[in-house]
Amino acid sequence: VEDDLFMYLEAAGLVDGKWPQDGVEDLAQTMKTWTQQAGLPLVTVKKITENGKTMVVASQSWYKDGTIGSTDQLWDIPITIVDLAKDDNDWDDATPDVWLTDVTVELPATEDTTPLLNKKAMGYYR
Repeated sequence: VEDDLFMYLEAAGLVDGKWPQDGVEDLAQTMKTWTQQAGLPLVTVKKITENGKTMVVASQSWYKDGTIGSTDQLWDIPITIVDLAKDDNDWDDATPDVWLTDVTVELPATEDTTPLLNKKAMGYYR
């Protein structure tokens, strides 16, 4: 039943032109990172500068029953990001800018970047 649902969701995404997205190709595989393991991902974000290069780093670890764990479990997490230092952000576009499919993802930034992830607060929170 789960595979049927994912197949129809992927077909609808293909028709609508929203699927596939950069970084993820198989909707069923992406969704199963959420439906076939316990816990939730905890995403942390920081802006760092190393060797004159500034970047925003998002990383994930698992969270279950109030405990933060290791990176043994991974989820495919859609990430939207805006730079609050800019005036031309598109707040209506909730299409993921990048998918966090590994432990970390690095995004280019500048010293003036003020990153905000998960614009429009579209996600599951506890």
